[in-house]
Formats: sequence, structure tokens, C-alpha cells
Amino acid sequence: MTSIQAELTPVQAHYLKKKLIQLQLNQELNKLQQSGGLGKLGHPFRTKEVDPVPISSYIFQNFVLTFPFLDGATQNFWTDKVQTFVDNFFDRNISSSDDREEATKRSRLMNRLERHCVGFLNASIKCEQKESTVEVQEVEGEAMSDEERDMINGYDINVVAVRVVEEKGRLNLRTHTWPEFIIRTARPGKDPIYVCKRYEDVETLRKELHSEYPEVNLPSIPSKEQGDVHLQESSGSKVYPFEKNRITMRSFLRQLVLKATLAGSPELDHFLEKNPIQLTGWDRDDVADRIHADRARAEEAKRFEEEANRLTEDLQEHWNAFKDELLHSTENVIRKIGECSTVEQLPLRYRKVLDCGTVSLAWTLYSFFMGEDNSSELFRQLKNMHSYTPYFLFKNAMKISNPMGIVRGMLDILLAQPFGQRSLIQRMFGWTLNDEVKAITKDVEALLEKGASTRYRLKLVNFVHLPAEYQRGMRQAAAKSGEPLVLCILTSDNLAPILSSEEMKEVETMRLTCQLKKEGKKLTILYRSIHEKYEMYHKIFQLETRKRDKTQLSELVFEGVTAELLKETLTIFYEPLARVYKAADISGCVDDFKNFAEDLIQTVEAVEKRGGGLSSGDTVRMFVDLVKRHQSAFYRFIHEVYTHDNGLFVEVVGWMKRFLDLLRSGFPSQIHLGDLIQETSQKTDVDVGELMWEIETLIRWNAENKRRQMLKMKRIGKVSSDSSQMGKSLVGNAGWDFIEEEDSSDSEDSVEEEHLQDGSKKRPEPPVEEMKKLLPFFEKKNRVLGGILHVVGELDKRGFLLIAQLTGGVLLRSGDIQAAKVSFGDEYTNSLHLEHIQ
Repeated sequence: MTSIQAELTPVQAHYLKKKLIQLQLNQELNKLQQSGGLGKLGHPFRTKEVDPVPISSYIFQNFVLTFPFLDGATQNFWTDKVQTFVDNFFDRNISSSDDREEATKRSRLMNRLERHCVGFLNASIKCEQKESTVEVQEVEGEAMSDEERDMINGYDINVVAVRVVEEKGRLNLRTHTWPEFIIRTARPGKDPIYVCKRYEDVETLRKELHSEYPEVNLPSIPSKEQGDVHLQESSGSKVYPFEKNRITMRSFLRQLVLKATLAGSPELDHFLEKNPIQLTGWDRDDVADRIHADRARAEEAKRFEEEANRLTEDLQEHWNAFKDELLHSTENVIRKIGECSTVEQLPLRYRKVLDCGTVSLAWTLYSFFMGEDNSSELFRQLKNMHSYTPYFLFKNAMKISNPMGIVRGMLDILLAQPFGQRSLIQRMFGWTLNDEVKAITKDVEALLEKGASTRYRLKLVNFVHLPAEYQRGMRQAAAKSGEPLVLCILTSDNLAPILSSEEMKEVETMRLTCQLKKEGKKLTILYRSIHEKYEMYHKIFQLETRKRDKTQLSELVFEGVTAELLKETLTIFYEPLARVYKAADISGCVDDFKNFAEDLIQTVEAVEKRGGGLSSGDTVRMFVDLVKRHQSAFYRFIHEVYTHDNGLFVEVVGWMKRFLDLLRSGFPSQIHLGDLIQETSQKTDVDVGELMWEIETLIRWNAENKRRQMLKMKRIGKVSSDSSQMGKSLVGNAGWDFIEEEDSSDSEDSVEEEHLQDGSKKRPEPPVEEMKKLLPFFEKKNRVLGGILHVVGELDKRGFLLIAQLTGGVLLRSGDIQAAKVSFGDEYTNSLHLEHIQ
């Protein structure tokens, strides 16, 4: 057999290694997400059996336990508090993403954790040959027309004008004024449609969407800002009536269509297309003026960015020198901060780096509070928060001689359970969860009022409350038959109540409509009404599942171990900070923060007031000067914390440097992918030709995913941040690959991407029996990848079977992730042995 290692290109080696790490880590996280799972991480948790999770153990032992704030955590904290709480959580059978057919917060968190861990390890585990990532040309994105760039899930939505409606009160004593938004909707192959809507119409739309799609997290309706109600002109600029309201309303509508579940929904289409209007002459003039204002804001943001980039480029030489010093002599940087009490005392390159950070922060503040559609809403929230914050009380609280005693006293008050009653913190969480349960119950009652059967609902509720093992059996049966789980529950003879013959006929008709819908066939009016009933029961099932989860979480909150874990966690993390606050006497920083917030509000209001009378350079200077005015106070805070932290600051920086060092240098040992493939092919029936095809398919998928990310960034008008470039320069291109190639399928919004633009749901690829025998954990990953690979045009019915057979070999070849040798077992790795980390 020829050497495979020589045939692997740098791109193939990179993505093969990354996929192997991903498969291995996915298996480990699945093992950890069960009762007793934490014990697999080893010390300090209680361990009952040996079931190695080498990657997870390595990360936990080397980067979690070594975090400086956890030095005070005792063995009892990990075993009696953390492990007991986690085991109790999983014992309660809280539903997963598969159960609810939507991404839970827990699954989104685990997906992000997996994605970043894969990127971190992929950069740290080096190959003996060179690696590189796939390059994607930006020609297609740059060639997009304005209409294509504004298109989101098949919609181009813009609030193009605002009608000002005035009406006298009952006694003609007061005139009431409100806006009517003219919304323009363009879709491929259709003429633009204009409709006129008020806030009340938008509130009605949100209520309808919440009722029909309770699983979707809807954005909040923007507040009604009391702005100018008539056209104002000053200093050569115009202020249009209800302009802020128009921009925030546009942001709200675009957030709705970003969720593909809602895009194409009857409710949204009815809102955007029902009762179209013809624009009057005044409307057309207002549309032209507002479009001109939008373009002026976009040009202003672009000029601001260019000016900020120019200032940053002038400081690039000093940044590069500081970067080299930070990487190779972190201790020297920290020592300088301790020696210099003011910014003026710092070396020139340090001051220039601060100036670079000043420009970057100024651009961030401008983007947040002036440059985006939702900026006025964020600015309003900032002003409200600033006006309600009790700075005086915070300042005096930090002057108390024993802040830790105060915190413990407050925790005792919050967590005390007099005469065995619920504590204040339990009541607070309980109220929130009970309110959510009541809201879910109301949604279920609304569906019942629409005609849903109470008997069907009772049967679904009985399933939701079954033990996990019984639920698992029915889910497996539904997956094997390919039928919707809800219909399998309704037709089951093992759940009460037993349906009558007429009810069974109705369920069978629902099953037929689901099959027709799955095949893409058009339903008759009768079948459509029956299928709508099925959708109602599907929503009831989801709601009842969420309701049970909330109930279980409420009971978990009321358990004693939860309160004890919260108290001890706060104590562990706050105690070292309290010692620093007391020694450094940083209560004056509260006034500094207050002054910065006030200055920021005044600056934004000044820029808004002068509007078009400011040049881009003037705007940049106003925000840069804002940050510079508070630069000394910020540095004084850093200096005071460092000089009084008893080594805590140095420990935190050193802990962070461990990440950078490993990303930059990697493990001393390097893996040989060619030997790994050759050895595995000798022990299994791996076809090297098929394996290479899978690798190429994987590369094409990554290229397509990268291209889609670029187009998405262009459509929503995002630009690369200075921080990303700085991060890339710190760890190198390969180390930053996981940021650039972030898999949108795991993001929070991508839950909605599981639906096609026409509203139909993608069908997951059927599981493959041979693959199940090799890697049971890979079944779920195969469904996810199989659902996305259609963009490449090459659906692989077997998933990445051959690549999966190599999983674990990467760890075997990386000699730095090792301790006691433990065999995984033949069903997982085909007799390949992994080395377990303690």
C-alpha cells in the first residue's frame, strides 16, 4: 500500500483532523450528559466505572480546575454540590432538542462549547505535514445587487415612509399624534407591495405568531419613542417625523424574517400583503427622503470605519511590537503596569496600544448606539439603566470594611428557610417558572378552544410524564417506522385513554396527510383541515413537554442542594474579588463609571442634534475624545487592582497565557495522518478511495458553509472587527480557523434554518445500520450533516462512515493527551486504544 500521508494535501489534512476531533468530542459530551456523567472526568468527582473521555478530561483538568478563582473549591464542593446537582438534573429527564424538535438552551450551549473546543484542539494538535484552510472567493458576494443583499429568506422588507396621523380629543382640547408605517415588501418574481400599519397591527401580528409558533423566540416590539412629529431642519440637515420609530420597526420586522420558521408563514404574509395601498404624491416624496437618509447614515458609518481604520493603521507598528512582547514576555508587561501609576508613565509603545484600543472602542460605541437599526432602542435602554442605577449605594457598599461578611449575610437572608419554608431566592425563581407554566397553560387552552380534543391532549400528557426508558422505546419505534411521534403516541394501546374507532380513523387520516405533505403533494381542502388538526396536536405536545420541564426545574430549585451550590459558588468567586476591592479602595471607580455613562449619553445626543452638520472626521473625533477623557480613570482602575490583588491578577493572566501558548505552539508531539489511515485500513475494511471521497465532500461542505457565512455577513451589513484581526495575529491563521468557519448550523438562529424557505421541514437522512454498529454516537451527527449537505449537492447516505472509523486515532497519535491506557471497546473504535487523561 502506498503512503497515504504523502497524498493528503494541506487542506485535506486540516479538515480530516478537525472532523476526527469533532466526532470524538461529540461522543464524549453525549456521555457526560447523563446521570453520573461527571464521574467520567475523574478527580475530584466520584467515579463508579471507567469509561474514558480523554479530550474532556484533558480540558477539565488543565483549564477548568486550574482557574485561579477555583483554588478555594474543596473536594466536597465538587462531589456534594456540583456532582449531586448535575446528577439530580439529569435524573429528572428534562427534554432534549430531539424530544422537543427545537434547540433547547442547553443544546445550544453544548453546541457552542463543542464548536470552540474543536477549534481550540484543532489548532493545538499539529500534523507532521502542513495544514491550510479552504479559501473562498468573494466575487459572488461583491457582485450582489442591492436588492439581493437586502433579501432575507426570500423577503426584502423596508419601512420606507411614515404617515403622521393627528386626531382631536373628545373635547378638542388635545391633539393625539401617532405614526402609520408604510412597509415595502419585495419577493423574487413579484412586484413590491406597500401596506400601512400601526403599532396595534404589529402587536396583533406578534400575538398571532406566538400562538401559532410557541417554540420560536420572538423579538420584542420596539418601544414608541416620543420624537419629532413634524419635519425639522437645522444646520443643513433634516430630522424626519418618527424617524427612530421607523428604523426600530424595520429592525423588528427583519428579525422576524431571519427566522425561517416564520418566513413564509400565513400570518406574516397576511400582515405584509393584505390590504395593499397606492402611494400618494406625499408618500413618494417621503420615501425618497427616507431612502436618502438611510444612504447618508450608511455612508457616515462607512466613513467612520475608514477613519477609524486609518488611525489604527498608523498605530500598527506599535501594536506589533507590543504583541511580540506580550507573547514572549508577559511578566514584563504585567510588571510595567504595576510600576506605572499613570498612563503618562507608560512606555511609548504601551501608550500607542492604548490609543489603538481607544479608536477601536470608539468605533464599537458608535456602532452600538448610532450605527445600527436598533441603536436608538439600545440607547434608550442605556439611558433608563443609567437613570435607575443607585451609584451612591454601590459606592458606599464597597467602602464597608468587611464586604465578604455583607455578601454572606445577604446570601443567608436570601437562602434562609425559616421553619422549613421556601427561601426568598427559591420563591423568586419559583415565581418566574410558575408564570411561564401559566403562560404555557394559556397557550394550550387557546388550542383547545380552536377545536383540539381533550382526550388526545390527555394521551399526549400521559406520554410526557412517562419514565425516560418508556419514552425512549416509543421514540425508537417511531423513528424506525418513519412516522411522526405524536401519531404513534395517539395510536398506542399502552397509554390511556384508548381511542375509539372513529378517533382512530381520524388519526389514520392525519397520518395520510403527513405522508402526502412529506411527498410534497398538494392537499385538498378536507385534507388541509385535518392536517391543521395534526399541527395543533403537535404544538400541544411541544407545549406540554415544555410545561413538564418547567415543573421539573421548579422542583429542582426547591431542593436544598441547589441553594447550597449557589451560595458556595458565589462565595468562591466573590471572596478573592472582595479582598481586592477592600485593599485597593476602588469605590471611587463607581463615580468614574457614572461619569463615563453620562458623558457617553451627552456625546450621542450631541451628534444626533447636529446630524448632517458634522463631517465623518468630526464624528470620529467626538467619540475618540470621549474615550480619551476616561482613559486615565480606566488605567487607574487596572493599576489599583493589580497592585493590591496579592497575585490574583498575575495568576489570571498566566492562566489565559496557557491558552495562547498552546494555540501558538501546540503539543510537542505531532500526529501522522497517513500512518493513522494505513493502520486503520489494515484492521478494518476501510476503502481508501471512498475515504478520500468523503474528505473531499467534507472540504466542499466547509467551502460552501464559508461562502454562505460571507454572504450572510454582507446581507446584514457586518464588517470584520479589529478584535478579530488582533486575535488572529496572536494565535495565527490556523488557530483562528474555528472563528472564521463557525458552523451556523449550531448557532441559535440556525434552529430556524432547519426549515426550507417554503416552510417545509428538511427530512433527516435515514440511519445506517452498519454505521450504528461502529459508532452509535454518530447517528445524530449524521442526521444533522445529512440535512445540510444538500447545499453541496452530494448527499452521502452513509454519512462520514470511513472518517468516523478513524476517530480516536488522532488522540492515539497525540502523545501529550495521555495517562493511563484504557481500551474503549470494539464497538466504538474497532480495537483502537485511546489513552485516558487523569
